[in-house]
Amino acid sequence: MQASDSADTVSSVISPVQWDQLDELEQLSVVCRLFFNGMGATQIAQEISKKYSTTFKRETTYRFLQKAYSNKWITYTPPRETKLESDFADKYIWMQRPKIVHTLCFEDVAYKAAGLLVDILSDLKGSEKDTAHIGFAGGHAMCILAQTFAELLKTAKKKLPAKIVLHALVSGFDVREPTTDPNTFFTLFQSNKYQGIEFEYVGLHTQPMVKWEDIQALRFEEEGVAESYSLSKQINVIVTSATCWEDKDSVFRQYMEKHKGDVERLAADQCKGDMLWLPLNDEGPIESSTERRAMTLMDLTELPEFIQNGGKVLLALGPCSKCKEPKSE
Repeated sequence: MQASDSADTVSSVISPVQWDQLDELEQLSVVCRLFFNGMGATQIAQEISKKYSTTFKRETTYRFLQKAYSNKWITYTPPRETKLESDFADKYIWMQRPKIVHTLCFEDVAYKAAGLLVDILSDLKGSEKDTAHIGFAGGHAMCILAQTFAELLKTAKKKLPAKIVLHALVSGFDVREPTTDPNTFFTLFQSNKYQGIEFEYVGLHTQPMVKWEDIQALRFEEEGVAESYSLSKQINVIVTSATCWEDKDSVFRQYMEKHKGDVERLAADQCKGDMLWLPLNDEGPIESSTERRAMTLMDLTELPEFIQNGGKVLLALGPCSKCKEPKSE
């Protein structure tokens, strides 16, 4: 009986397949499965060395895990703050489906927001809409969210509209960092990996800042801009973030600081931050205070009517994607 038990133990530990006979992806699957079973790097190295009669180093475990992460084959799902979600929903009854995660990284907020965007698109499909129009704001946070959304679409299990039209709602500010321009987000979706979804794009090619008195003429008369503005009326979902005025990494603030008079006016108006690269204070949108404003296809004052007419606004708020400081007022 003892000999039999010993044989059973050996056969359950040592694999008939040699480690070198596995290709890299098969090896990676073994490492990840052990990792998901709660083993640390040293334990994984010991288990593989024993089971496959090889010498597997602890450092190699990290190489495999890094490869899996960089290819987005493994993801971290941050824990939800369900109590805070409930309190938030009670206080802001106009806000639908608030999702709050316990994290210091905007990537975790982006993951939850991108999942919510997939849910919104699924709801549109359920309402018999076979084409969805999504308007993207710009900035570092929106770039991360767009990347995450593109990845989630590849594995989405829900029924989604047959066609998705992506609109740029703003023009990029920083010529040295064009990835904050929503026009650049569209390249993420030029692939055949999205379950047969057809993508179309409506860009916005214009100067990033304009004078307040020129905005309507540009929207209705400027060649190219007028077409983008007209097509923006088809948007079903707006995806945006917001930034605290005190955040030194705010793209909006950095650009406004190039014009001292505008910064002083915003300070006098007790600016608290911006959304769609347009300023806000405790009373709501700040209009016509500054000489310059962001060139946008929609103003903040238009959002209530947009929502009342059935539009959705997905607001993703999280720590600064660069310095990790949390949002304040």
